[in-house]
Amino acid sequence: MNLRRGVPWLVAGVIATACLSLAGWQLGRARYKDALALAAQQAGARAPVPLSTALAAGALPERVDRRATGEMLAPEAMALPLRVRGTGSFDPCCTLLLDNQVRDRRLGAMVYTLFRPEGPGPAVLVNRGWVPMSGTRRIAPLPAAPAGTIDLSGTLTAAPRTGVRMGEARVRPGNDPELLPYLDLDTISQDLRTDLFRGVVLLDATLPGGFERAWTEAADPMTPDRHRGYALQWLGLALAVLACAYVWQRRSAA
Repeated sequence: MNLRRGVPWLVAGVIATACLSLAGWQLGRARYKDALALAAQQAGARAPVPLSTALAAGALPERVDRRATGEMLAPEAMALPLRVRGTGSFDPCCTLLLDNQVRDRRLGAMVYTLFRPEGPGPAVLVNRGWVPMSGTRRIAPLPAAPAGTIDLSGTLTAAPRTGVRMGEARVRPGNDPELLPYLDLDTISQDLRTDLFRGVVLLDATLPGGFERAWTEAADPMTPDRHRGYALQWLGLALAVLACAYVWQRRSAA
């Protein structure tokens, strides 16, 4: 009889422990993203770095150690955005469209055009913004990128992360934009036969030659507050499971 009464508590304890672990993980994610947001804000307040200097470094600076935030599943360090400014020209033969980009519940694509800075160093893909896609998955003809040598300013950041890679993301240089399911910078570099920086530039919203650019809104939709909300839900579920076990035991004893 005692064993029978203890079973609900055993089951409830296992479930509640799992829920509390998930709540703790969500809180860790919230702390981690709070630290990232603060570091990115501090980086954005600094004077822009020359684009050629940033590209010559070969990689973005890494900061925000996961151990400082208690986030176990995050990478050791995250590459932070870097404000850049420089001169160069867009390559009219290489514009890529990153498919399945949703904004305000509208399906569309991000427009990337290859930018070649003046002087030695790698080229870089510039995100010129978001364009809508019709119900038949068609995109209206796009205005060409500004021609000639231009002054470029924006935010150098990591390339979009890729989840499950379905289909190929090969690039054929030409005048027609390529629609890609994901960005594979190594593959793009090989296909274009050009040295390509392993990151992208988000074009400043004040510059011409772009489309819808709301980079803050286009950031990770899982905000710190949203993580904290999920943590609260997991905590509530753990309490509900324990309450159910208590009620079950009381009814069984009656």
